[in-house]
Amino acid sequence: MTNEIISERLRELVDGLPHGKKSVVVLKGIPLNFVGESADLDDLTKNPLDYFLRWMNGGRKFLSHEEFLLLNAVIQMQYNAVYVLSNNLFDEICPIEENFSAATKKLLLEYFAEPATDDPPDEKNLGDAQKIADIFAELNDENFLAGICDDEEILNDPKVTVLNLFAPVDVKLAEVDSPAAQIFDLQDESDFVSLVQKIISAPPEKIFVRTQNFSGNKSSLDVRLKILHEYFSAMTKIFRVRPQKILSAVVSRKPRFAEILKRFWDCSTFRTFKIYDTEHLDTGEKIVRDVSQEQIISDIVRQVELCRTGQNFRDVFVTAPTGAGKSLLFQIPAIYLAEKFQLLTIV
Repeated sequence: MTNEIISERLRELVDGLPHGKKSVVVLKGIPLNFVGESADLDDLTKNPLDYFLRWMNGGRKFLSHEEFLLLNAVIQMQYNAVYVLSNNLFDEICPIEENFSAATKKLLLEYFAEPATDDPPDEKNLGDAQKIADIFAELNDENFLAGICDDEEILNDPKVTVLNLFAPVDVKLAEVDSPAAQIFDLQDESDFVSLVQKIISAPPEKIFVRTQNFSGNKSSLDVRLKILHEYFSAMTKIFRVRPQKILSAVVSRKPRFAEILKRFWDCSTFRTFKIYDTEHLDTGEKIVRDVSQEQIISDIVRQVELCRTGQNFRDVFVTAPTGAGKSLLFQIPAIYLAEKFQLLTIV
């Protein structure tokens, strides 16, 4: 079903291209098998001109994005227009089709791996694969092969027109508080690519995403989440998890916390200190709220209790000025959890 959606959008774009113009169509972020074609980048790098002539005379109608980058010079000479049909669900990082041998893949991943020393990689070891490496700015294979193509200059050429696969949509994602189900925490662009791959390959009925920790362009992320929801909602419903609200009152007061405070520190009340309300930071609002040590201690203990019983839990990250009493925030939970559950806290 998901493949049918992409194929249908692809057909609509191709049917809308101008006729009678000497042009070529390139697929970016869209596998060639969607149009019944395949590529061989190992073969291409050995003899680019021969590969191009066989492509042109062999009945193929499309080029993969990687083929286009490797053949750009001859494509520019032979064609008046290049139409790049781009899967705009992806931003910088795109999944990469493995249109090369396992040996070439191994060389490429070694080339783009974090160097063990400051010495530059030995390009002589790559052989023809160096030509493939040159079209990428980044390549990795964590859960699937993905990378960033070094294509900005080529795509800005006057002959090149980039057409997005999906139009932006004006929809609102349903928001929920932290659910019992697993949350897809989108922290960077690679997490979003994983989300798209999951929905396309094995779509779950529902998926819950947390976006407040995303380090990339949040406006772009929001646009693409809406596209996912609009076009693929028949298979997967997407729900956005609301940021945890900062409340002025203690969420779950436990008398034992005050008793531990009195027993070890001879204090009767907890301090409060000021923090930014993270729920409003995404909109540029810097709203400061008072939060009690007891509230944070309670939240930490609650998350540990959820984890202990195998339920969905979340990390608690706190920043506070020197002298605000941060040490209590882990010392009291440590004492409480040790006495109640015989749990060990490592600081």
